[in-house]
Amino acid sequence: MPPDRVIPEALAELGTEIGFAATTAYAALWSSATNALLGRSATPPAEPADWRIGCNIDCDCEHCAKLRAFCADPVARTERFPLRQELRRHLHGVIDANRLDMLHETERRGRPYTLVCTKNRASYERRLVEYAEDVRWMRSLADSAPDGDRSRKRQVQLARLRRTVAANDG
Repeated sequence: MPPDRVIPEALAELGTEIGFAATTAYAALWSSATNALLGRSATPPAEPADWRIGCNIDCDCEHCAKLRAFCADPVARTERFPLRQELRRHLHGVIDANRLDMLHETERRGRPYTLVCTKNRASYERRLVEYAEDVRWMRSLADSAPDGDRSRKRQVQLARLRRTVAANDG
């Protein structure tokens, strides 16, 4: 589990220990976890405005150039690549290696067979799941704020946590 998940969980448990929530160490951990979560998820992820896919394909072959053009196209959702097996395999590898948001399958009709690529929203959907989990952890942090800590910085952080959580509850 990554630190930005472990720390809120640990704080929830440590906060139940008598007096620990009033310590400087607890406040520092709480502040660090709060900053990490708010930095990443203070607002919900924006739905993509079009079908462009960011890609950093290093290969300069003509087929990868066509794949890059497909990725950059804001409207196109499907592209067909009629290619012999080793070239389909090459594009398949490029798509997987670059974790491009697209499904790809070989259509086995005619010759050469065709690699059919269809864009999807996998990254956005993963980010929505991460965001929901972040909000859950922010709720936990809001409930486990340091005891007796009246520093301005922590009050601002707590207010931001509460606003973010409230925005997702309503």
